[in-house]
Amino acid sequence: MSQDVYTLIQNKYSELQKKARLDCDESIQRMYSLHPMLKQLTDSVSTAKSELIKATLKRRNQSEIDALENELNRLTALKNDYIAKNGVDMSVFTPIYHCSACSDTGKLPDGTRCKCFNDYYAQYKYSSADMSILEKENFSTFNLEVFPETTPNGIPQRQQMEKIKNFLVKYCNEFPEIQKKNVLISGLTGTGKTFLLNCVARALCDKNVPVIRLSAYKMINELFDRYIDDNSDFNAELEKLCETDMLIIDDLGTELIKDNFTHNTLYYILDRRCELNKAVIISTNLNVKQLEEKYSDRIMSRLFNSRTTTAFQLQGADIRIRR
Repeated sequence: MSQDVYTLIQNKYSELQKKARLDCDESIQRMYSLHPMLKQLTDSVSTAKSELIKATLKRRNQSEIDALENELNRLTALKNDYIAKNGVDMSVFTPIYHCSACSDTGKLPDGTRCKCFNDYYAQYKYSSADMSILEKENFSTFNLEVFPETTPNGIPQRQQMEKIKNFLVKYCNEFPEIQKKNVLISGLTGTGKTFLLNCVARALCDKNVPVIRLSAYKMINELFDRYIDDNSDFNAELEKLCETDMLIIDDLGTELIKDNFTHNTLYYILDRRCELNKAVIISTNLNVKQLEEKYSDRIMSRLFNSRTTTAFQLQGADIRIRR
């Protein structure tokens, strides 16, 4: 799922929450028009609460605080008595959300995704322009014939790709019930890495698995821009990257180095996803030695953790030249 699709879903929830609050406010106003005395008592209770809080914070003498507390209790009792005698339906003070399970947030109380989130995802997953490429690049259109049967570096390139393709097809079919959730694919430009990542994205989208797919360059740039402009927006975007069920990062190593921001942010994402047991699939043009020279030991430990990651090294020619 692109970040645009994620934004569409979040905007949908914002609209639903706003509508629920507006409808609730209108219901409250209608109720107050029928019971003006209740409105007066409610305002009086609110004022009394504010006065008591102010007095407590300013450390007024105890007798004054006690008097304010007694007044608050008196007004609250009058309000409750009015409600009981007039049979006022107090449920109007509670917003009625479109989804009662998650209150239009997409998350259940235990932190898991709500069913409505998956429903919206199924609705929006192909609405973003950059998702159109998945119509062209997927396992159904994967053609092993474009890869040469021979290679000067050992295993034939076609055989390498067939092995990785079969692994990823099985991976997607079994997702998320797989032991090693992370995959790292390295190899020179034009060896089919991005195509493979798009195949995975399409297969998981078809299973309604929330996916964020983007390049390392775009990921770091967008996060950095948000970090500079609005720290709260940065935190929200970072949370999306950490919590989506599948994060696909293409071209690791092309991201710009922005002081300590790049490495710290990359490590945080990888480490946080590891803590949450969330999957990440990464492609890179760099070999192991080049990755070691570019990244810290902390990042390398997340990239090449044998307990959580399956790594592939592609060798062979640039198939785009052969075409």
